[in-house]
Amino acid sequence: MMTYTNCDTESKDNSRDINALGQNKSAQYRGWSIHTSLIRGKLWVHWQHPKDPSLRYGCPLAEGDMEGTINHVRFLIDTAILLEARGNLTQN
Repeated sequence: MMTYTNCDTESKDNSRDINALGQNKSAQYRGWSIHTSLIRGKLWVHWQHPKDPSLRYGCPLAEGDMEGTINHVRFLIDTAILLEARGNLTQN
């Protein structure tokens, strides 16, 4: 579940996640920061590893499908966490 930097409770559904990101607020999912930004007139979703000082990952928001984009970002974060747990992302 996503949590918000300005809230103490976890989101129980995607509607709260979508509303927060649609209002240019930051969200947290499993320790990762998720932000939105406007790039060349298009809304982008960016996510940041807890140990990374900069936003490294991002994708444009699928038009009319914010929920699908949020679910895709969650999937990518879950996959990165799984790979890290196996040591695949931390080895040089």
